[in-house]
Amino acid sequence: MGENNILGMGGLTSLESRKQVNEEYASNVPMTFRPVYESAIKNSSNKESARIKVENYKNNIILFAGCEDKLWPSDTMAEQIKNKKPKNTDLCLYPDVGHVIGGLAEYDNLKMGGDVEASQKAKKDSDEKLYKALKSWHKKIWIFK
Repeated sequence: MGENNILGMGGLTSLESRKQVNEEYASNVPMTFRPVYESAIKNSSNKESARIKVENYKNNIILFAGCEDKLWPSDTMAEQIKNKKPKNTDLCLYPDVGHVIGGLAEYDNLKMGGDVEASQKAKKDSDEKLYKALKSWHKKIWIFK
């Protein structure tokens, strides 16, 4: 293990990414964990063995992710899933949306990212796409509102 890397968050993370989180915490500003996750993924020695083998799944998959997710790289992970299992996988990426589709950009001292208005629009769009997908995959579907 290099001197600029430390073990944490499920793998090796750069000292810089951990310092950023610590500084945000100490300054009482909303924190982002995305750099920590990206660093851990980049420095991992067992990426392939840790990966869920979605290409072995026979079921349909629908993925929704915000490209401005500040909590973790959900957009990147969703793209990797789609690339590993292109058949029967739908990917819906929302450019100006953070971690919580339909939610706030910050919550309880955590940066979720994204624009609230874009997030609300994405919520409506993702609900419609999910309902349409479920309806096409199942003969009878019950949605309670």
